Amino acid sequence: MPSSTCWELFQLECSPLSSLKVTCPRLQTECWQGLYEVATIKTVFMLAAAGTVLTSWGVMADEPSVRDAVVAAMQKEVAIRMSAFGDRLDACRALKHRPVPRLDVATPKSFQLPREILIDAIGYLSFRNRDACDRSERLELAYALGALAALRREYVLEPDPFARDTLTQAVYPDTRRQEMKLKYERVPENARAYLERALGQEPFDLAGVLEQVDMQ
Repeated sequence: MPSSTCWELFQLECSPLSSLKVTCPRLQTECWQGLYEVATIKTVFMLAAAGTVLTSWGVMADEPSVRDAVVAAMQKEVAIRMSAFGDRLDACRALKHRPVPRLDVATPKSFQLPREILIDAIGYLSFRNRDACDRSERLELAYALGALAALRREYVLEPDPFARDTLTQAVYPDTRRQEMKLKYERVPENARAYLERALGQEPFDLAGVLEQVDMQ
């Protein structure tokens, strides 16, 4: 998962409010590993955008064929889309520094929701807002990745494990978020409407909102 998503999940699951049982040090370690993976992605794609030959992707250094030129062009397109996606992630993360949305102290209690359901709902909206913020760049990167994969299949080249295993984890929602979405859809409509009004449509400071739940 992307590092920003990982840290949000760490804040959610390792909050003292949460009923979820995870090994927090392990999850924290995975988040730091995610930061390293993102740095690696940016480095590799900066090299690709600069025209560096990536032999692992089947582009030969001498006597490039039409196939190699086509694949290299698509790799460059992926690099451009990855750079734009990374820039947008940074911009969306910056939005979290705006004032923390305020929850009315009495309103959540009036819904009589169990605390763990309320926390899961807030966590889902955090993911939803973040994904909505970078959706356009994410979709463009997903299209470029799909086009590159299709080219490699047509040219009978091996799938690239880097693009398949690392980049797709940054582009597509993981099972955890899908499960949270299903749980959220079971929350009463009036409670969902209130939370969506209170938290808005932009990325927000998840830890800051959870602290308000703890005070209620």
